Amino acid sequence: MRSKFKVLREVGKIKLTETDNSSSELRFSRVRIGKDLAVDVRKWVKTEKYDGPTKAGICLREDNWEEFLSLIKKAMKSKKEIEGEK
Repeated sequence: MRSKFKVLREVGKIKLTETDNSSSELRFSRVRIGKDLAVDVRKWVKTEKYDGPTKAGICLREDNWEEFLSLIKKAMKSKKEIEGEK
């Protein structure tokens, strides 16, 4: 059985691409999946034929966020170390 997914509110957007005929952005939303609260980060596209979400994205429940943020920080630290090697 599929969990009920409900967007509670949009939190923000980051513009990714924009051309004459299309654009894409990351949308950050607070969502409810069944009884759990989560954050959904999803790529949205807008073209002449389609305007909406794609499958590209991630949805994490609250109990995964601390670990997720820790890994993002670790990846950014690694990026700085790699850039320092140039």
